[in-house]
Amino acid sequence: GVAGRAAYVGDTTYDTGAARAAGLPCVAVSFGFNDLPPAELGATAVIDHFDELIPTLERL
Repeated sequence: GVAGRAAYVGDTTYDTGAARAAGLPCVAVSFGFNDLPPAELGATAVIDHFDELIPTLERL
């Protein structure tokens, strides 16, 4: 019945690839495993702390 908006939150190229394959925006966290520098993960946005997540999602 009711569809909502979604985004993927992750810290690796696997996460950004999964988001891309699903057609979702991706928020990368700079404080995770990060198999590449966060700016190179290909995410829609990068955050440095979970406090930034909700404001970032609201902008997407």
